[in-house]
Amino acid sequence: TTTVFAGASATDTTVNGGEFTLVESATATNTVVNAGGKLDVEAGSTATGVTVQSGGKIEASGVVSSVTVENGAALSVSSTATIAGMVVSSGGSVQVQSGGSLTGVHLNAGASLDLGWVAYDSSTTASIDAGQALDLSNGANSSPIATLEGDYSNDFFVLSDDGHGGTLLTLEEGTPCYCPGTLILTEAGERPVETLEIGDRLVTHDGSLRPIRWIGRRAYDGRFAAGRTDIMPVRIAAGALANDLPRRDLIVSPLHAMFLLGVLVPAHALVNGQTITQAENSSVIEYIHIELETHDIIFAEGAPSETFVDDDSRGMFHNAHEFAELYPDAEQIAPRYCAPRVEDGEALEIVRRYLAPAAQSATTAAEFYVDKVSRSHITGWGWDPTQPDGKLRLKISANGVVLCYATADQYRADLKASGKGNGFHAFEVNLVCGLTEAQIANLSFTVVDVIPASRAVA
Repeated sequence: TTTVFAGASATDTTVNGGEFTLVESATATNTVVNAGGKLDVEAGSTATGVTVQSGGKIEASGVVSSVTVENGAALSVSSTATIAGMVVSSGGSVQVQSGGSLTGVHLNAGASLDLGWVAYDSSTTASIDAGQALDLSNGANSSPIATLEGDYSNDFFVLSDDGHGGTLLTLEEGTPCYCPGTLILTEAGERPVETLEIGDRLVTHDGSLRPIRWIGRRAYDGRFAAGRTDIMPVRIAAGALANDLPRRDLIVSPLHAMFLLGVLVPAHALVNGQTITQAENSSVIEYIHIELETHDIIFAEGAPSETFVDDDSRGMFHNAHEFAELYPDAEQIAPRYCAPRVEDGEALEIVRRYLAPAAQSATTAAEFYVDKVSRSHITGWGWDPTQPDGKLRLKISANGVVLCYATADQYRADLKASGKGNGFHAFEVNLVCGLTEAQIANLSFTVVDVIPASRAVA
């Protein structure tokens, strides 16, 4: 234990398994807190240039600036503390008490803020205003939490119970996982993924039996995930991956990769609107992922499918802390994939053509028009005069890659007034991940089919 008293200072200090305390008016610069170490910045004291590593901890009642909270590290901010300039890595956690000031905060995907003073309420949402203030709102009241730095336009804040009566706020992005009910091949036969436990041995692609090292769990409230193509699950119909695989419909997250033709392909890149589709909404979304000692291929519903690899994404799981508790001495290593990962280009097109369902040409005399295209928004309308109450099903592509599917079934008064059926023939697409200029220039729209009307004018 080392204590720096009022008027004294410390420079270039590393804390390994001990406690480093700054008393009022003391200062410290360039401090590294490693696993088992603790930095206590008492009220009135100042620490600048701090890095807290996995297993390390900071308790701040004074001023801390230019701080980095790494994966597995923790920073506790009291009601008198001021944090100015902070980076929170995936898996890093900051516990905040009411009154603590956080400015210049950069959150990476998987980082979390534990708001112990905010009772969890499933109706509460988080958003960022024009001034980069992160606010919590329950509809009637809004509370500022922190001032952020960085671009969060394509990110997703998830609120959950922190297990102690408070609210855990986590910055999300898609995480590769299986949905509950998925049958995984073990040494004792196929078992639902949610029944597996650490230590159970799985059959891998080369015939080996390998034990489960860790199981990650993640859930979303469907109200806040609706329309999120990076979160909503992908359904792979039975037989859609050739050779009668999977044996049953397989539901995975959009980033979960299947092993096909010697490469790993994320499910979202396989969506074809027929045999492989993505949900648009769901009341609850639950994902479970399995980690072995190294990245490998296992069997889900009989189909070769990847295991979890920590590419700085472990912090996305609600139970990420369990890994650090189970393996406190585990070192962070660069992710190594067991096969090439393919998300675009010619290699992807080879896989898509291999899996392509039998072509079905839609016979239609459709009229079709695109009103507006921006980086994140496409609007237009279309209808078939020979089937005036039918709805066009559209495929939207760029450079030969399918971006999404849409149905022209939204009402517009101008369409009805101009004699376009009952007016329910408009479409609107919001692209969460955005389009590049090259994609905008090479957009293509294909009428897949005409489906029966699902709505009528009131």
